[in-house]
Amino acid sequence: MVNADQLHAMELPGFWMDVGQPKDYLIGLGLYLNSLTTLAPEMLSQHPSVQGPVLIDESVQIGEGCKIGPNVSLGPGVKIGDGVRLRNCAIFKDTHVKSYSWVERSIIGWRSVIGRWVRLWSHSSMLDGSLIRYVRSVLRMCVFLVKMSLWVTSFT
Repeated sequence: MVNADQLHAMELPGFWMDVGQPKDYLIGLGLYLNSLTTLAPEMLSQHPSVQGPVLIDESVQIGEGCKIGPNVSLGPGVKIGDGVRLRNCAIFKDTHVKSYSWVERSIIGWRSVIGRWVRLWSHSSMLDGSLIRYVRSVLRMCVFLVKMSLWVTSFT
């Protein structure tokens, strides 16, 4: 390749990271938000519910008694109910997280609804327009996936 003059380089200002996997996206989000604390602190939210570096769109509605952060991004039109806890997560446009839910290390897609008292953690990724109503729904999904995994491995 060197002899054929086929090697090229491009210098990128700032930093670059492969964010093809959900966990890598969340690590990248945390690194970016932490860099803003020194490079552009005015971009970070000063909302009373915020703990640590957090990006919140100006259209976001936040209920009473919430704890948001560190390393959280809330997109336009997001609604956060009372008593919600958000840590290390990205919540995209027009999503509603209802009261007393906990979302940690997760990516929640556009126009999703997370019901009351729901717990999402450990690299959960919700697709566009997802609806999670109860903790039981998540547990049933996990049990179903384990059963399917056991069923598939019994044939291999």
